[in-house]
Amino acid sequence: MKYPFLLILFLLALFLAACEPSLDEIRPDGGTSDFTRFVTLGDSYIAGYADGELYRSGQVNSISNILASQLQLVGAGTFKQPLMFDEYGFGKRKVLDYTYSCEGDSFLFPVTSSGVPNIGNFINISGQGPYQNIGVHGAKSFHLLSAAYGSPAQGNLYYIRFASEPGYSTMVGDAIAQDPTFFLLGTGTYDVLRYAINGGTQDSITSVAHFRECMDEIADSLTTGTAEGVILNVPDVTKFPYFNTISTRIPYDGWVLSGEEALKMNQMYAHYEEILATMGFTWDYPFSFTPGANAYIIRDNDIPLPSPYNVRQMEAGDRFLLSLPADSLLCEGWCVPEEGDPNAIPQRYVLTASVTREVQEAIDQYNAIIGEVAQSHHLILADIAGFFLSVENGVVYDGIHFDGTFISGGFYSLDGIQLSQRGNALAANFIISLLNQHYQASIPEVNPGDYQGIFYP
Repeated sequence: MKYPFLLILFLLALFLAACEPSLDEIRPDGGTSDFTRFVTLGDSYIAGYADGELYRSGQVNSISNILASQLQLVGAGTFKQPLMFDEYGFGKRKVLDYTYSCEGDSFLFPVTSSGVPNIGNFINISGQGPYQNIGVHGAKSFHLLSAAYGSPAQGNLYYIRFASEPGYSTMVGDAIAQDPTFFLLGTGTYDVLRYAINGGTQDSITSVAHFRECMDEIADSLTTGTAEGVILNVPDVTKFPYFNTISTRIPYDGWVLSGEEALKMNQMYAHYEEILATMGFTWDYPFSFTPGANAYIIRDNDIPLPSPYNVRQMEAGDRFLLSLPADSLLCEGWCVPEEGDPNAIPQRYVLTASVTREVQEAIDQYNAIIGEVAQSHHLILADIAGFFLSVENGVVYDGIHFDGTFISGGFYSLDGIQLSQRGNALAANFIISLLNQHYQASIPEVNPGDYQGIFYP
């Protein structure tokens, strides 16, 4: 009887051996590229900025560091980052906590952490370099080439703290000084984002000509030797939760007036027209108020009237920003006119349809340039814009659902712009898949579930 039993054990062993992958199938392999000296260069997404601040665990779980850790499995060397000393950075980090509206409702919303930053975060740490992650929060394309960007007198604090020679070195210079064999380049987002997050009232969009000039110079510098690399294009920033969350809760035409209130509003705007006439402006406001739902009133700098009378009703396509102080709108009288002041919502809290078009047109032109630069310099073009859109529409990875919804979607961090740590893992996997395809490599992907999601109190 023992022989059939032994035969069964033998067949079972053969079955298990057939199911187990061979060492050749699971062994990490860099393929045809050389990842020995890997550097990353660019803006906040490269740096690991999240939740409105640069802090230690965000950097450790940045796209750059996740990617570097996987490349170290196929021969990449040291990847050092200019780490903050704590979880508070310069003191602006957002955390999720309960807060109360002016109407007494309790809800979860990002608030600034009460933690006190370590003084070491404000001290130059260039002596501990060189750093392979040369990502700087807020950096535009031309900042990567600017020595002034690291100047203690006028530069960016996030670069000043680790620039190799503050006031003299450049981000690109710090990268090529390490003679990289492979690089990740991601810039262009902040060339439009600063303008958009202020509703088009501050900063400006980098001109297409200047952007092209900068991208050519950056790519020329990085590929002077034999270095290969990946270049990211620019996502459509107007799709970010920062620009879309509040309007799902407060519709642009959600201002409800009684009959008496509507009458008073019409009378007050007729009065403003009289005031404008005394100032030499003949103007008829092209709107009126009716009982029921009305569009909110915003200031619009494109209207050829002196402030504070350059106002209009919101239109479909205009969106409230995440920065909107909702209590001022719901309980403190914004849009309720006063003598000599329409009390309109400041334009910096609204992304108008016209500003949206400006931003999207610039992004389209930037991405065309990035595509040309990638082709002319033999770089891998990572369509991060398309990747963002796919996630925003909803994806499932290892049983975890991600989408573009603020907080609950899990992809974006609490600032509604940068990615969460799990979002970074998804983005790193996207880049790894391109490397594997292009270089016939076997670089292991990571499990996003191993990274911190949105932390709930």
